[in-house]
Amino acid sequence: MSPSQAVDLIDDVLYGVYNHIWIWDLIKLRLVSKRWDATIREHPYYWKDLVVKVTTPSAIDSFVTRLAASHRRPVEIYAEFGELQDAGPSPDQHGVVYDALTSHMDHIASLTLSGTADYASQIFAVLSHAAPVLETLCIAFRLRHDNLKPHSLESLAPLTLPSDLLSGDSPVLRDVKLVDVMLGGQRLRCFANATKVSITNYHRVHHELPFLPTWFPRSTVLEIGGDVTCKNGERDASRSWNAIEHLILRDEAAEWHAVSLGGPGRQVTYYEWYYNVLENVQQRLIGPLTLVVDATDLRWMQADLKSTVDGCTRSFRHQSRTWWEVRGVFYDMRSVFAYAPLMERVIFLVCSQRLLDRIAHLFAPMTALETLVVTFHDFDPFAYFHDGAGVRDSTVQKARLVCPRLERLVIRWDAAKLSGSTEDVARVIVEGLECSAFPSVTVEGLEDM
Repeated sequence: MSPSQAVDLIDDVLYGVYNHIWIWDLIKLRLVSKRWDATIREHPYYWKDLVVKVTTPSAIDSFVTRLAASHRRPVEIYAEFGELQDAGPSPDQHGVVYDALTSHMDHIASLTLSGTADYASQIFAVLSHAAPVLETLCIAFRLRHDNLKPHSLESLAPLTLPSDLLSGDSPVLRDVKLVDVMLGGQRLRCFANATKVSITNYHRVHHELPFLPTWFPRSTVLEIGGDVTCKNGERDASRSWNAIEHLILRDEAAEWHAVSLGGPGRQVTYYEWYYNVLENVQQRLIGPLTLVVDATDLRWMQADLKSTVDGCTRSFRHQSRTWWEVRGVFYDMRSVFAYAPLMERVIFLVCSQRLLDRIAHLFAPMTALETLVVTFHDFDPFAYFHDGAGVRDSTVQKARLVCPRLERLVIRWDAAKLSGSTEDVARVIVEGLECSAFPSVTVEGLEDM
């Protein structure tokens, strides 16, 4: 092996080591030697994925140095601007970050700019330059809420997207996320190819968004949230709401979609829902339904209803921010599970064993249910729940799932990790059901899911 080959081999080994080192430790390792400094500067961990919270001069210096080391290669940047403080960076130092971003816009592939509304003009100035390789863009403003001086449409005007955003040129931009950003009356050419769009507003000022299917003419996934509604249509529109493959709706936008718009869409996900929403879902989903209920993560619970006729799906999601709120998740879903017009049409139900045991008392009678699929996992987070979660009327008798037409029980589990025979497991499950006869039992591995 020649000396040059030996050097290349050692560099390859160092690169492999760097893959397992946290970025801030990697930066410190530049001091080991000139060789380590050179190899670290070339490693993608150092220059490709850059996060900067503009709070101290040292953070700014590190960001600018690492960005320069990218040598115009595609980078992903997250920059957060906080409120100006006496001990923090000066406005001139903020300008260093703006200048660095502006001079590197031609090779930024993913860009997130977050800050208080005070920085809106500077952020929009950065975004007035062309971004030929930009694929993902997130603009997120944070607003101070003062009950004595609430926001108004006039006070939010500085947060309106400028007409020269990205110089109207972003040919590969596909993913757009806007938080507390106002849309103007003019469509922007830079959004012409965006396929995934999220617009959420938390400023508590009700307003109407423009007709989004034409504002984002190639969008297939659209998320809308906040105290907003949208224009239902426009004259001579080239697209309709049915062109959106997946709608994700939060807050007031959920009721607007169901009541004012009429609830169109092949796949719709609701994060907040009311009786009007459930009634619309009942009308939109045709024929028998399948229901998948999941909460494998303690912070999330989801219920997916799907028509067996045309495949249209309506999903309900609930997020719990703390462990103490976990049990509250179930009762937020109560209106879905207790809505008889939907539950009596379910013929196929999928649920984990522990979750089913805890929420069986929430379901309206599932009079059409034919197949129940119960999954077992080697780690079941619901084992932490209080034993009384399924108690009804302060008695020790737990409510059972009413399913008189149940014919088939499918058990999915890893027999190597879970103890007990199939017969014993099936018997325990059926004891929690109210069915007319013992169903046939089929066993599947978790890999079959």
